[in-house]
Amino acid sequence: MFDRSGLDAGTRTIMEVLFCWRSISIGRLQIGRIPNIQRYMVLRDTPCRNLFVPLREKENRKPKPRKKQLSHFFDSLRVHVKGGTGGQGIPHKGGIGGQGGDVVMVGEKDMTLKKLANKFPSKRFAAEKGGDSRFFCLIGESVPPVVVNIPLGVSIISNKGHKMGEINKDGEKVVVARGGSGGAEHNGFAGEKGETQTVTLDLKLIADVGFVGFPNAGKSSLLKAISKARPTIAAYPCKIDF
Repeated sequence: MFDRSGLDAGTRTIMEVLFCWRSISIGRLQIGRIPNIQRYMVLRDTPCRNLFVPLREKENRKPKPRKKQLSHFFDSLRVHVKGGTGGQGIPHKGGIGGQGGDVVMVGEKDMTLKKLANKFPSKRFAAEKGGDSRFFCLIGESVPPVVVNIPLGVSIISNKGHKMGEINKDGEKVVVARGGSGGAEHNGFAGEKGETQTVTLDLKLIADVGFVGFPNAGKSSLLKAISKARPTIAAYPCKIDF
């Protein structure tokens, strides 16, 4: 049995509290059970009063600085849109399939491209298929369009580079992918596929400040110093006749 009479009060109190935990050995001495403590460590072959000492952090280890998250401004966003396929018809009954759903862009005053990207990380919008014709309901049900709210002042560019429209007013609409026609006599009662494409939403910007000056006056250098822009800086030949 280990004699604790020679220990000071502080060391004896710590040992009494920790005795009922994990068993460890100090040199040749076996002490009860000591817990898995993180802030104290046990030194072998040392006087009992120095038995428990604060555990030092590694001197060379420095906490990594937390990266500052930048608030990126979005002025352009590419999204994939797909119209719904038309429903199937019934040839021998003359049943007509329902119209596939459209994908519609609608202007919203408080929306931004960044909010749109965060809300829909996949950036994919697909409408549902039209209802099929059935014996008890020969005309298939047409499905509602998929509505995508986008900010005002946006130009919608198709994947072929054509301008499909602009959203300048709250509630203004532009159809970016039309749904396929339902199955009928003109298409062999087979529902047609909807339009599929990738469109680019370009936010129209108006500059608040402009730099006007002679060449080599430092306009690009100043712009680079005060903003995140990366203009080409070079010595341009200049000849001015007064």
